[in-house]
Amino acid sequence: MEGVLSNAKHATDGKPHYVKPGDIILIAQTKSTLLPGQKPIRWIMNYISCEEDVNNLSDKIWGKHWRYIINGKNVRSVEPFDINDIKVTSKNYDAVQTFAVIEPEDEEKVLNWINEPTTTYAYDPGIFSEEFKEGQTLDYDEVIQKLDLKYRNTPEFKETVIKLIQRPSLLSNAIKEKYGYKCMICGLCRNP
Repeated sequence: MEGVLSNAKHATDGKPHYVKPGDIILIAQTKSTLLPGQKPIRWIMNYISCEEDVNNLSDKIWGKHWRYIINGKNVRSVEPFDINDIKVTSKNYDAVQTFAVIEPEDEEKVLNWINEPTTTYAYDPGIFSEEFKEGQTLDYDEVIQKLDLKYRNTPEFKETVIKLIQRPSLLSNAIKEKYGYKCMICGLCRNP
């Protein structure tokens, strides 16, 4: 996973079809490697191109040769989810090994999910590499502190009307438990 996130690249033995530059790629972690309660899709990136791996780049990144390298850009986090929790079709996404085209009805649900107002940030090797150290669990206090330092005094305000579905994540719950349910920007207090 770290190779995908830090290089904005994915690898596969089958060339994906029906994908064009700018399309969103859902980056899913193999379910067998997830921690209890962790959702497999926590990042996305945009598709740039796909090329045959003639220079053995996949061997250098993942230690295994794959036939194709998928080049992406703009790796960013999203509110974690499992596509099986939000899909409306009967498509079996669990059978996917490297990639799959999302059914149009499911795509609408996914786009609604990832467009929810969530904090996103560009790849930060310090945060992601800590999460994937062998036997290491993510220290939420440390992540909160890093993100607070990075985004302190930078909010921009825009008045909008939105339909919001609350989907608390482990990180948002950790923040709320640590700091309470008072907004650190506007001061509005919301109890659980």
